[in-house]
Amino acid sequence: FLKIESPTIYIFDDLERCKMDGAEMLGYINQFVEHDGRKVILIANEDELERSDKRYLRTREKVIGRTFRISSSSHSAIEAFLARVPNPAIRTILDELKATILDVFDQSDLHNLRLLQSSILDCSRVLMLIEAEKLKHLEGLGLLMRLMLIASFEVHSGRLPRVMLRNRIHELVSAGDSRADGSEVSPIKVASDRYGQAN
Repeated sequence: FLKIESPTIYIFDDLERCKMDGAEMLGYINQFVEHDGRKVILIANEDELERSDKRYLRTREKVIGRTFRISSSSHSAIEAFLARVPNPAIRTILDELKATILDVFDQSDLHNLRLLQSSILDCSRVLMLIEAEKLKHLEGLGLLMRLMLIASFEVHSGRLPRVMLRNRIHELVSAGDSRADGSEVSPIKVASDRYGQAN
């Protein structure tokens, strides 16, 4: 019979999605290191963990030995994302709008390359539905791309509920003075401020 050894390295990915609180999660992971003598690699969006669990930062100091910050490079990745657009004519248009795409992504402050990739592919599908003659108007397409990307980034990141896009006119009108009565600022107003005048 084949004897399978216990792994010597455990890798835990997307810790920010774990339903356990940070201290409990790190306590569980620490068992592998302290009691089993294993090596552990944790992959997480620490900014999200710190926002959602105040105890995480204190517990982290006691458990995690080394931390490496990895940041994504949208400017490098966009070439690969555009290469995956199946329609050559749409790929060319998106390549010409690359500066707009990167500008909106940078303004989003999301740093999520999977979201950028899926948003580019979604936008390419919409562009394929537009008549060829209208695809020649790059300035108009740039504005359309900007709006589609903003909606995609905000909705998929959970910062803007989908229902607010359906009720966009009402939300924009009521968002203008949302702080006057002490209520929270509308997410659509926050998004509008984040990207400037894009609506």
